[in-house]
Amino acid sequence: MPTPSLGVPERVITEWAACGVACMMVALYAGLTVREVAADGDRFDYWVDDGRQEYGLEVSGSTGEEIETRHRAKVRQLCNNPYGIDGYVVVVSFATHHVILSFNRCQEERR
Repeated sequence: MPTPSLGVPERVITEWAACGVACMMVALYAGLTVREVAADGDRFDYWVDDGRQEYGLEVSGSTGEEIETRHRAKVRQLCNNPYGIDGYVVVVSFATHHVILSFNRCQEERR
């Protein structure tokens, strides 16, 4: 029996699912609100804040098992943002059912 085709590519479903997990994680564990989608070139996906300060949020989803390597790459990407702001990275592995949520001080890493 043929596998039914999806309405959108699998990578899009993975990213949307990771975004849903990330929104829940930053709200529950960091007390943040997702404010808006970041612009192209910002080096992260969303602007978030805690009511006092803005941060960047980079989100990545994977159907693979190795999320530590992806997490390190996403931290580097976030900290290469043109504003020098701190931020959060959420990486979700749907293969292993693991999530990494980290806060990153990007000003310190740029020195």
